[in-house]
Amino acid sequence: MPYSTENDRTSLLIHLIDSGCKHFLARPTGFGKTAFLDELEALYRSGAVRMAPNRILRLDFSKIAFDYDAEVGFQEAFEAFVLRSFEAAGYVDRPETNGVLLYRIAKWLRDLPVVSLAVLIDNYDTPLIRALPNPKLYQEILRELSIFYAILKSEDGCQHSVWMTGLTRAAGCDIFDTYNVTVDLTWTPDCAALFGIPNPNGAYCFDLLGKTRVDAPHKRPEKLTELETILVDCAFTHADRSILEPQRLPLRYVTDTCDVRTIRPEGLLTQLGLLSIQEVDRNESVIVAPADECAKAILEQELQQTQ
Repeated sequence: MPYSTENDRTSLLIHLIDSGCKHFLARPTGFGKTAFLDELEALYRSGAVRMAPNRILRLDFSKIAFDYDAEVGFQEAFEAFVLRSFEAAGYVDRPETNGVLLYRIAKWLRDLPVVSLAVLIDNYDTPLIRALPNPKLYQEILRELSIFYAILKSEDGCQHSVWMTGLTRAAGCDIFDTYNVTVDLTWTPDCAALFGIPNPNGAYCFDLLGKTRVDAPHKRPEKLTELETILVDCAFTHADRSILEPQRLPLRYVTDTCDVRTIRPEGLLTQLGLLSIQEVDRNESVIVAPADECAKAILEQELQQTQ
């Protein structure tokens, strides 16, 4: 539902923060996911949050300095990224105490006071998507990330609340199982306007009830980003020209959270903002269609390249 005042939006965010859950929210490129986490951080620091944490851990996985065309080296790049991120949250590294960085971090987390740390994870799926064309590298990255999230889960007593954002949940199904992410807000009606500009005639709908429409804060580029191209290539292994026209589908096809390599193309393309929900009925079916003319042109071009 659109928020009638900024206070309504802030009240919703504070309520979600105070729930103490691990939240996830997927949105397409250009919907301000990083700015949203900035907003959450400001709320934590404002004192408006109950039992506000005194430390905030920000992790932007798009900042991992790694050459994804390489076959080796991700572990070292990932550990350097993790160290920088935790040091910004107050961690002081003491390599002499244990030879494994993640074990040292686990002890630091274990020693923190209860609910004293907020965890804000941005672009969680970037390394996984970048590695999709290389199955061997994908498995290596998935293994490293799974170890990291397993440690976060085992030492979650210090965590006040957790927020994760990304392009799609489908890229990290195994990670969600490891970290036990409990609340997926991607299609929740009350959160449909957390990103974007509310507009009854907007191009996008992220509402299981089909009532809230929004416009993107930034105009969609005429070309896909690198990450979008990789995901669209995955979708188009099963897509056909029917995606260019409105089509009625079971709702589960759009909200599916299965692996990116097996998810239905309609679900993946809707999460990417190339398709959008037009209508939802009581029989749990949904009409989806290209979000706008720019999205339709991109889909048309991608279809021509795959035929």
